[in-house]
Amino acid sequence: MHNFSNAAYRLLARGVASVLASSEIVRTVYARRSVAAGEVSFGRSDIDLGIVIRAAEPAWRDKEQLLLLARLYHWLKITIPIVGECTVHDPQGLRLWSRIDPYRASIDRRAGLLLHGPPLEVAVTSVPERECARRLIFWIEKFLPPVIRRRNKRNLRKIALEIWNAWACASGLVSEPLLTRREAAISMAAAGESLPEDSLAQCFHIAAQMHRRLLLPLDHPHTALVQSMLLPPALRRRVLVVLAHEACDLPTEAFDPDSLICTPEALDLYVQFVNPFAFARLPEPVRNLGIRTPGRIEFADCCRRYTDRMMLRAPGFTKMDTTEPAQRAAAARFGLECLRAGEFRDEPDLTPTTPPPSLSDYYRDIYPQLCADMAGVWRGLEEIGPVSPRFGVRSVY
Repeated sequence: MHNFSNAAYRLLARGVASVLASSEIVRTVYARRSVAAGEVSFGRSDIDLGIVIRAAEPAWRDKEQLLLLARLYHWLKITIPIVGECTVHDPQGLRLWSRIDPYRASIDRRAGLLLHGPPLEVAVTSVPERECARRLIFWIEKFLPPVIRRRNKRNLRKIALEIWNAWACASGLVSEPLLTRREAAISMAAAGESLPEDSLAQCFHIAAQMHRRLLLPLDHPHTALVQSMLLPPALRRRVLVVLAHEACDLPTEAFDPDSLICTPEALDLYVQFVNPFAFARLPEPVRNLGIRTPGRIEFADCCRRYTDRMMLRAPGFTKMDTTEPAQRAAAARFGLECLRAGEFRDEPDLTPTTPPPSLSDYYRDIYPQLCADMAGVWRGLEEIGPVSPRFGVRSVY
């Protein structure tokens, strides 16, 4: 049944790729994640894809073709519900990907399943500890809350294995991220670690290990802290639930549709290595646990990620939100200004456009300007060069 599932998913992925290849700007289509790794679960797994479009100078020259491709992909997702998210690179962005996201680039370089066109050309680079920490918290921030709400122990175990994979890479147990959860389970057992049936505490335990490796100790609340906040850069409402310890009972707010559940260590990893702009909006009781203002390196890394044109091409491919790319771009511009000044002065204006632009308006009117702006931010970050770890003046938030 397992081999049948993998073969069926790959056959369907090839059919989807052939439809996408009808676009004149598509060069390469490849499968990512579970389909590429051969770990699909029939009826449960999605078909996540990657596309490399042709080179264009300026980058937005093919905006009309990109809009048509986004509409086509959205139609495929509606027609075939198991079609998942799609990343869209251009050749220059693909060359820089190993600097922007070396963890994910390492996996796709070794395990991307080519479906159409020439092979991927992804540079071989090391995966720094901070990037492993970012990938670890990516699973906690994005995937853990819905799994907790659904009380899905199967997916919770999968998340625990992904988190272990990031830890194994950071701690030197493996030189690059493991390609499958099966390999992660073997690595975990070889290290003498167990995967309990209820894996939530294990997820936060590994996060605490990563925190001890990279950051200073924090205080812990006596009971769970529950605070509502608007999380930048998208200013989406999140119910922040900071647990007293990794094995404590979950408060009822943890099952809120907008919950973000973490321990102090997991939240600190998120602020430092995923989203340093979140520090400005952390409620005072949470910040008082000892979470420090992120440093210049953390902001520079985040700004580089926000300049990635793959992120600017999210609408229609990974989601239909047409406001978030502009909010990320505003954060990147603000971050560059602060890096140049050596201090923080004000919080960036990330207020989204109301009403949200249509997909057509986004690619025709907004996307070209964002491409030009983010190319300028990237050049500015390169001109600054290596930065000292911390700002000379602390934030005035």
